[in-house]
Amino acid sequence: MNTACPHCAADLRLRKPVRRSDPGGTRRILACPACGGALALHPHPAEKFFFPGVLLALLGLNIYSGFSGIKISPTGAVLMLALIFAAAFAVRRLLVPKDWRRYVADRSSKD
Repeated sequence: MNTACPHCAADLRLRKPVRRSDPGGTRRILACPACGGALALHPHPAEKFFFPGVLLALLGLNIYSGFSGIKISPTGAVLMLALIFAAAFAVRRLLVPKDWRRYVADRSSKD
C-alpha cells in the first residue's frame, strides 16, 4: 500500500496524519505532518466490505449464542479473535495492491 502524501510525497507510514480544523472551522480534516496539506483517507473496496462484514458476523453470533444458550470457553474466544486478526492481516496484505494510494488530496477543503 502506498502511504505517500499526494502533496509532498512524504512517507506517512510512521508519521501519521494529524487532525486539524478546516479554514472555516466547521469540520476536522486530516493534514500531512510534513507539509500541512489536506488529506482524505482512501480505503480499498475490499477493506470497506471485509471489516464491517466481520463486525456484523460477530454481532450475529453473539445474538445467536445469547438466544440459544451456547457458551464458549475463553480459549475458544481467543482463538476466534486470532483468526479474525489473521484474516484482517491477509486482506490488508494480499488483496490490497502495492500501488494503492492510502491517502488522496482532500477536495472538499479549500486550502
